[in-house]
Amino acid sequence: MQEEKFKKLVIGSTVAAVILLCFLLIFLIGQLISISSRKSREEELLRQIEEYEQYIETAKSDCEVYQGRIWLEIAVRELLALRGENADTDTASVVVSVPSEIGVF
Repeated sequence: MQEEKFKKLVIGSTVAAVILLCFLLIFLIGQLISISSRKSREEELLRQIEEYEQYIETAKSDCEVYQGRIWLEIAVRELLALRGENADTDTASVVVSVPSEIGVF
């Protein structure tokens, strides 16, 4: 009788361990997918920021410069939010190059 109880206990423990292992494996795969998509979005935002900086440098009118700066600010804020930083208080991490002939508004 004791042997049967022990066997049931061992089988139950093994099943619980396998279920826990499967759950942890699924969770790990989900986290890896999340990290991968987050990194690709961050790379895309960095590419967009570079494009907007080039657009601002080659802009021919003040309206185009203003529009480029708006899009640049949106991309930078999204990047900071993605990294978990506060865009309103953490301005040291935002580097924007302004051509000397344009000046500052």
